[in-house]
Amino acid sequence: MEFLVLLAVIAVVVTAVVVRQLRRYPVGEGERVYALHPKYSSLRRPLHDARTKRDDVLRDCRQQIDRADHAVAAVEQQGQQEIQALRGKQEELRREVDGDHRGTLGELVLHDHVLYIMHTARDGQEVPAKPRWRLPLRTLHAERVESRDLDFIRLNWPQGQASCAYRRNGTQAVERFTNQICTAVKQDGIDRARRQKQVADLEARIRTCQAETARRKAEAERSRDALVRSLHQVEQQAEEDWKTALARWETDKATARGQADGGTPVVDS
Repeated sequence: MEFLVLLAVIAVVVTAVVVRQLRRYPVGEGERVYALHPKYSSLRRPLHDARTKRDDVLRDCRQQIDRADHAVAAVEQQGQQEIQALRGKQEELRREVDGDHRGTLGELVLHDHVLYIMHTARDGQEVPAKPRWRLPLRTLHAERVESRDLDFIRLNWPQGQASCAYRRNGTQAVERFTNQICTAVKQDGIDRARRQKQVADLEARIRTCQAETARRKAEAERSRDALVRSLHQVEQQAEEDWKTALARWETDKATARGQADGGTPVVDS
C-alpha cells in the first residue's frame, strides 16, 4: 500500500514537472521532446534566459512603480498627520476647562475659568455634591452689595442672576473674594483672547500645510507618472525581446527537426 502511495506521489510530481515544462516551452504536435528531453537543454537555454530577463525587467519595473506609489501616499499621509496634530492642538485650545482652583467663600467656588455656586445645607439635609450652577467667567459679572446686616455677592450672567449672602463681620473676606472674581474674569478674557489667536495661528498653519502637502503630492505624482512612461518603454522592449526569443525557439526547433530527419541529432556539446 505504501508503495502504491509513493508511486502516486511520484506520478503527480512528474506530471506537474511535465506540465510546467510544456507551458514554459511551447511545442506543437510531436515536439514535446524539445521541451522535455535533457539532450535539448541547450536548445531551450536561449528561451529560458530570455524569459528570465523579461521577468526580471517586469518585476523591477513593478517594484519601481510600487515605490513611486508609496512615495506619493507617504507625502499625503505625512501631511494628514501634521494637519491632524495641528487640529488636535486647536481642539485642546477650544476645550472648556475649569482651570486651577483659586478660592472658596461659602457656597462660591472659584476656578480660573468658571465659578461654581454650590448647594447649601438646610435643616440637616445632606448637601448634594453637584453644584447648583456652573458659570463660565466669560459671561459673568460680580459685585459686592451691602445691607444693614448682610453683605452680598451679586452675580449676573446672560441667562440669570443670583446673590450669595454673608454676615457683615466677614465684610473684608467678601470684598476680597469679589475682587478675586473680577480679577479672574478679566484674566479669563485675556486667556481666551490668547487662545483664540493661537487657534487662528494654527488655522493658518493648517492652510499652509495643506497647500504644501498638495504641492509635494503633485510633484511626487509627476515624478511617478514620468517614471511609469519611461518604464512602459522598458517593458515594451522586454516584451519585444521575448517575442524575438519565441521566434528563435520556433526556428531552433525546426532546425533540430531537420537535423534529426537528416540523421544528425542535436546534442549538448
